[in-house]
Amino acid sequence: MLMTVLLAGLLLVAIPVIIPLLLGQSFVPAEPIMAVLVLAQIPLAGIVILTQSLIGAGVPGKPLVGELAAMTVTAVTILVLLPLYGPIAAAVANLIGNFVSLAVLIYLVRKHINREPVARYVFIGPKRAIQTLRSR
Repeated sequence: MLMTVLLAGLLLVAIPVIIPLLLGQSFVPAEPIMAVLVLAQIPLAGIVILTQSLIGAGVPGKPLVGELAAMTVTAVTILVLLPLYGPIAAAVANLIGNFVSLAVLIYLVRKHINREPVARYVFIGPKRAIQTLRSR
């Protein structure tokens, strides 16, 4: 996720150069929308990781809860903000929906994934590692 933050930061700085260069001057007014959509990729990186974690933990249906919450919040936000702010409202709604989904998934991961088995194998000494390998 740190890499996503770094790449998003780099892309945010580069958007004013990239847009006119690749798409032309007629797309320059879309720069703020593209910047918001780049920011929306940051929580999306966490969503992908946490979704796969829940699937690996044997609860593949749980990520749907986060997606349904995100879809609801996104739809309501678009309905409220679009008439007031235009197209950038859709990008902001996407960003807000991604953060809602991420928050729900963090809650679900904390609820359904027990860290104890991971901790047991992460910090083991050489003796314990050999014993574990021999017991298999």
